[in-house]
Amino acid sequence: MKQYGVGRSASALFVLTLSLYGCASEPASDPAPAESGPSAAVRQFYDRLNAGDHAAAIELYSSEARGMVVEPSGSTAGFSGWAEVETKGRTVVEVRVVSTAEHAGGGGADVQFEVRYRDGTSATRQVSVMQEGGAWKLGFIS
Repeated sequence: MKQYGVGRSASALFVLTLSLYGCASEPASDPAPAESGPSAAVRQFYDRLNAGDHAAAIELYSSEARGMVVEPSGSTAGFSGWAEVETKGRTVVEVRVVSTAEHAGGGGADVQFEVRYRDGTSATRQVSVMQEGGAWKLGFIS
């Protein structure tokens, strides 16, 4: 009777070993590299805006633009109101970059893009994007 118990344990160990080997032989998947550059900064801004994460969106503004949307009291109510209008109540389905024109010297670019909404409408916008502190930051969107 003891041999039956040992045989069962050995079988279980064998199955466990095969399972672990199968898991170990799976190739590790590398996460997709984060998109960067002026166009990516515009898309990230609208992703955050559309998600209602206004504080994170404001962080993608240049220090000059950020200083103009954050009130001295720290309030961002005016920006939040604009964000709701700009996203039509968080209904952005796509931000498509139409063109990117690099500034002389390579420190920035003007990005023209189209914002498409769930209701089928769209709006064309333009923004200057510049390097600030090693990251791409947006100026005011027009």
